[in-house]
Amino acid sequence: MTSDPFALDAELADRFARRVDVFLRISAALIALCFLFQLIYAPTLSLFPHLLSAGLAFIALRVTRDPVNRLVFSGTTISLAGMLILNATVNVQSIDFGLVNPLRAATIALVSQAGVTLIAVIDSLVPRHERSIQTAGARVTRLMGLANVLFALVVGGMMLDLVGALPPIISESLRFLVPLPLALRYLTRPPSLRDPWLCILLTLSVITAVRTNARSDLLTLGLLLTFLYVIHADRVFSLTKLLAAWVLVQFVGVFSAVSLAVRPLRDNPPAMMAEFRDRILSPETLVAVLNPFHEHSANLAFQQRQTDTIYFSSDFFRGAPASLFDRLTLLPQMDIVTGLLPAPNGMNFGVWLQGTLWSASPNFGQTKLNMLGDQLVWDLALRSRDSIGRPMITAQAEAWSMGGYLAVFLTAILVFGAWAINWRLLSRQIVLRSVLIPMAAMFMVYALFSTTLTSQTLSLLRMPFQTMAILAVLLWVAKLFPLQRVRFSQTLSRHTAGD
Repeated sequence: MTSDPFALDAELADRFARRVDVFLRISAALIALCFLFQLIYAPTLSLFPHLLSAGLAFIALRVTRDPVNRLVFSGTTISLAGMLILNATVNVQSIDFGLVNPLRAATIALVSQAGVTLIAVIDSLVPRHERSIQTAGARVTRLMGLANVLFALVVGGMMLDLVGALPPIISESLRFLVPLPLALRYLTRPPSLRDPWLCILLTLSVITAVRTNARSDLLTLGLLLTFLYVIHADRVFSLTKLLAAWVLVQFVGVFSAVSLAVRPLRDNPPAMMAEFRDRILSPETLVAVLNPFHEHSANLAFQQRQTDTIYFSSDFFRGAPASLFDRLTLLPQMDIVTGLLPAPNGMNFGVWLQGTLWSASPNFGQTKLNMLGDQLVWDLALRSRDSIGRPMITAQAEAWSMGGYLAVFLTAILVFGAWAINWRLLSRQIVLRSVLIPMAAMFMVYALFSTTLTSQTLSLLRMPFQTMAILAVLLWVAKLFPLQRVRFSQTLSRHTAGD
């Protein structure tokens, strides 16, 4: 390997790009086989818009070169059409099984992907501005010098957040910086599960996820570790690694189920964390992790608490969702709402702006629609009004309620257009692609598996700006007061050893 930091960065980033391409090819082939199975086993009209959606995703992939954007711009089809068809095929059932209005849901997915593909095409046509070698070199030197400061800032922020000593706008911004010190550290030394930085950040992230009852935070952490692994691992697959990955996925599924089970106790954090601890550390957790046919009792606990209302679930899953795979199959959960709502009578631009731009903006007195998902579920009598479940009805369902297909299309353009701009700005600020790529993990879970429209707009529209603002201040301070003079020839020993 080379000791030139830019050549090393290019090598690691190109490795990630190749592996993403392999993943997308395998995914496309698998989904194509499932499409073929569905055409033979249970041909239905809703397959047609899903096929069109896949075609639009293919166009987005063809025009996009950035590996992160290849994942983001194809994510709508993967999370809606792809996961639906995979799940239905695995269970040997039609993609329409248990859905209220499958054709409408499929069309919403298609319209959303159309907006995303339009942004992908526009983004591919806009030239990228590259920094000069001198400017890039100075920026990289300051970034490397900030690694220790960034780690201390992130850890300190997470610890203060755990005791409620930081306002959410600051704690969330610092959380989105978590990948940066790790990525900078692993550019000069081999990643290791015994690395104290990694262990500290993992521990604090898991505690935060339990305390806030946020399953998305755990998925974000898993995606971050996956990105770091794909970038730095010499070999991605081996029998041992596949077994470890399977056990980890099983555990995340149990974690998700337990999080749902203790959710009604969120107003009492000590009691919620105590119940979470008792459930997650029970012998049943080990059985559920090692035995894929065992359904953890936590899967039914949440439903049992809801004695005064119909439980929010889709017949597509043949009962309560029992796995992480089911929970990430979003279209049936979207269909519960979009299938029951009457078709909107025109576009309500005032409500749409309120639910997108205003809800994503810092709070300066404006009216927000942060609980629109709950409101829709309550109005449809799927849950009682004293039950705040944050149902995963998807951003597309909330957009549909504001103005039908036009609102879905405009929302996709707004959200993913903001992402395309922010990703370009962030890449100019960080320079090194292998350091930039792990940052995307903090935003992508909400792009691919959005829980609500507010969470999607916050993560793709507002949070990148806040993250860049903090980083810009730190880089400015590092320019005025150099904290550490970094010489790459001394820090890249792991890459030059053996050359």
